Amino acid sequence: MSVSKGNSGLISLLLSVYVCLCIFFLRSYRFAEDLDSILVFFSLNLLSILILEYTTLRVLTGLFGKRKSYLLYVATSFFLVPSLTTMLLFFLFSKNWDNWVIYLSSVLVSVFFPTLLAVLYFLFKQTKERILQLEPVSKHDNKNQKTDKMFQLINENGKILLDVPMDHIICYEANDNYVITHYLNKNNDLKKSMDRVSLKKIEDMIVDGGDDFVRVHKSYIINKIFLEEVKGRSQAYKLKLRHFDSLVPVSRSFDIELLGKS
Repeated sequence: MSVSKGNSGLISLLLSVYVCLCIFFLRSYRFAEDLDSILVFFSLNLLSILILEYTTLRVLTGLFGKRKSYLLYVATSFFLVPSLTTMLLFFLFSKNWDNWVIYLSSVLVSVFFPTLLAVLYFLFKQTKERILQLEPVSKHDNKNQKTDKMFQLINENGKILLDVPMDHIICYEANDNYVITHYLNKNNDLKKSMDRVSLKKIEDMIVDGGDDFVRVHKSYIINKIFLEEVKGRSQAYKLKLRHFDSLVPVSRSFDIELLGKS
């Protein structure tokens, strides 16, 4: 995040006023001999910090505006510009340099808080960016976990009869003592596998597959992600599934609102 031209002027003005007020309340201007000298000192101090800080911010924005360390450069300018400017004016106005350590201390106190705020804001931005960078990764990982979840049918001898990603399964269809699994292969071609198993057992097996699988009829379990359209009227609904030619019947007792389409 870089500082715009308008914000550069506002920040520079606030910084110069703040530093001058700190010097005033800390009574660090006592080296000036009369009121006129004090007024000239504060006027020059205010204008010098304002102009130099504004110029510095514009230069930093042009050179480092797109870098992550940009705000650290800004924080450094909050420290260096007022410190160097006020010290230079001190040596120009003061005839007695014995108190320069005290004056420098008051200047450092005045620039400490703006610098600290800039550093804290930089750390906040860095932390926020890292959180935002991690969040999409987490979502992507969760999506992959869902996509990689497999459905397996294994017979009594331990032989794998069917091994397919669950989000490729369109529906399960009961056929006497068998279940036909309609699914898409890696090339998105429609395939089916008929295996000797009950639809109830299939329903128990996919209970951890999420909310996408719904038993809509005594003979059908569908995957809602393939649901394209709900046809028919109340008590006689039919479901149109993508990649599946036949219409799937819906039991009269089934709540069609569970599908999210009507």
